[in-house]
Amino acid sequence: MFKVILKNKFKERKIDLSVAVRVMYKQQFTGSIQKEHLEWWKPYWIKPILLEILYPKQGWITLVKVFREGKPSVRVITRPTSSDKRELLVLKHNYGKENNGTFYNKRSM
Repeated sequence: MFKVILKNKFKERKIDLSVAVRVMYKQQFTGSIQKEHLEWWKPYWIKPILLEILYPKQGWITLVKVFREGKPSVRVITRPTSSDKRELLVLKHNYGKENNGTFYNKRSM
């Protein structure tokens, strides 16, 4: 589905995101959550997980653990492209976390 390179994981080789989630979190990867429908998914959220990636763009993706229909699973947040396809929502900075010895906040950017 989505091929990614995770920073400091899996020898920084391309890996399918569903395989990475299954290995790292021992949870089923069930697909994506559209950025436009985040409010609908909020009641099902358990916790968000931020992962640093190097490919297809360098930045951070958000995985969300959800509990729906009696089963826990993991989904990734996507955004629309100009075509009918969807791509990963990649954030440039992880606000509030340490990155190269400095803390970012929205006011300093």
